[in-house]
Amino acid sequence: TRFNLILAKEMMGDVEGAYKDCLALLPECKPESQLAALTLHYSVVLKNRITSHQTLNLQLQRFE
Repeated sequence: TRFNLILAKEMMGDVEGAYKDCLALLPECKPESQLAALTLHYSVVLKNRITSHQTLNLQLQRFE
């Protein structure tokens, strides 16, 4: 399924691409389905991971 491809993309290091794919998949899901709930949750997890990574990069720049 597309969700598995999104997971694979994230595991290969493309977190931002996986996040964008999650957002693209959400409107295609039935609103009350498990896939919709899982995709919504995973998009939040990915967004938090992106934000944390950006924060870490900013902190590390101070030591360069």
